Amino acid sequence: MVVLRQGVDGSRLAARRGAPHAPAEGPTFTVPRVRENEAARVTQQRALMIEEAVYGPEHPQVARMLGNLGNVQRQLGEFEAARVTLQRALTIKEAVYGPEHPEVAMTLGNLGIVQRQLGEFEVARVTQQRALTIEEAVYGAEHPEVAITLTNLGIVQQQLGELDAARADTGRPLGIFERRLGPDHPHTRQARAKLERMGE
Repeated sequence: MVVLRQGVDGSRLAARRGAPHAPAEGPTFTVPRVRENEAARVTQQRALMIEEAVYGPEHPQVARMLGNLGNVQRQLGEFEAARVTLQRALTIKEAVYGPEHPEVAMTLGNLGIVQRQLGEFEVARVTQQRALTIEEAVYGAEHPEVAITLTNLGIVQQQLGELDAARADTGRPLGIFERRLGPDHPHTRQARAKLERMGE
């Protein structure tokens, strides 16, 4: 299990940084959760239409709404649609903020999750590594956002059979979470349990 990212895109530190990332075959939700996400999708699509009309299609606020919509689509298992939506958000953010901005890293992290869920592990690894490079430069090596991206990178490496690298990229976030969030935080417990499973 891995944590999700909750931020401007609505998917990373509190929830990414919500629910743990689903495996590549797709998420499993109860009927109320699916209905809640379907309602959220309708709301996000309506808000996106309004913001595009007000700000134009290339505005950063449109990119943020696209990020939110892409994460809802991912939670519903609509991975192809989520990839298209998040890629559009990424293109806008790169044009507005430049390629090394933390907003770009956030969207890269979420896009990498979708790529992994589509089984595109090599592409997902490159995407997560790019997000990691930006986050380390912006936040420093000990930031929880860095730990979250390392965790997601470790999952991709594990699925590629790169177990030594996966263990390293899972052990490092455990240390960050312990130091920054404490030993009993849910992120810390998840990272510890994942590392223990990898050692079995």
